[in-house]
Amino acid sequence: MNIIKKLKKNTIHYCSIKDSKTMSVFEAIKGWWSTVPPITRFMFANCLVLTILPNTGAISFFSLTMDFAQIFKGFEIWRFYTASFCMGKFGIHFVSQLAVLYNYSSSLENGTFGGRPADYIWMLLFCDVLALIVAGFAGFFYFVSHAMVMTIIYVWSRYNSEGEVSLFFGIRCKAIYVPWAIMAINFLIGFSIWYDLLGIAVGHAYYFICNVYPVTYRKPNYLETPQWFINLLPQKLKGSFAFAAPAWGERAQANQPRGHQWGQGRALG
Repeated sequence: MNIIKKLKKNTIHYCSIKDSKTMSVFEAIKGWWSTVPPITRFMFANCLVLTILPNTGAISFFSLTMDFAQIFKGFEIWRFYTASFCMGKFGIHFVSQLAVLYNYSSSLENGTFGGRPADYIWMLLFCDVLALIVAGFAGFFYFVSHAMVMTIIYVWSRYNSEGEVSLFFGIRCKAIYVPWAIMAINFLIGFSIWYDLLGIAVGHAYYFICNVYPVTYRKPNYLETPQWFINLLPQKLKGSFAFAAPAWGERAQANQPRGHQWGQGRALG
C-alpha cells in the first residue's frame, strides 16, 4: 500500500511539473505575441494559418493559388487573399520567411511607419495589389507571399539605408544591400529568384512614387494615404502607436531587425 501511495504521489508531482512547464511555454508565447505590433501580427497569423491548412490536407493548395481564369470565370475571388498569405509547403524556408516577416515588418511598423499605421497598411495594399496583377498576367507565380516579404525588406532597406545588418559568418553590410544579398544567396543555393525580383520591383515602385518622384519632379505624392481610407479603419488603427521614432538614415542602426533568417520558398509544383 505504501508503494502504491508513493507511486501516486510521484505521478502527481511529475504531472504537476509537466503542466507547469507547459504553462510556462504558453505564457512565454502569449507574452511574445502581445509584443508583436498589430499589422505584423495580422500578416504573421494569416501566413501561418493559410500555410498550415493546405499542408495538413484540410484544403487543397491549388484552391489558394493565384489564377486569373479561376478568379474571373469561376468567381473564386478569395484567391486574391489566399495567394497573398499562403507560403507553400512546410520547410526551413517557411520558418525563415516567417522570421524575416516578423523582424522586418515589426521594424517598419515600429520605426519608419511608427505612429502612422494607416500609411503602413496603405503601402502593403498597394504593393500587394501590384504584385497580384503582375503574378496574374505572368502566370507562373503561384503565391505572392514570398514576394511581399521581399517587398517589406526592400522598403525597410531604402528607409534605413545607412544601417548595418549581420549576414552569414558575422559579415556585415549596409541595409541598402540586404535585398540583393538575400537574392544572391537564394540563387546560389538553387531557389528561384523570380519572387525576389517581383518583391524588389514592387517595393521600388512604391518607394519611387512616394519619395523620389515628388522630390525630383516637384509633383505631389500620388500614393499619399487618402482620408476615406483612414476613415474606414478601426479607431485603434487611426491613432498613433507609442512606438519608436521613424528610422531615417543614421537612425536606422537603432531600428534594425534582430538578426536575419535566410531563404526563399520554392514555387509550388
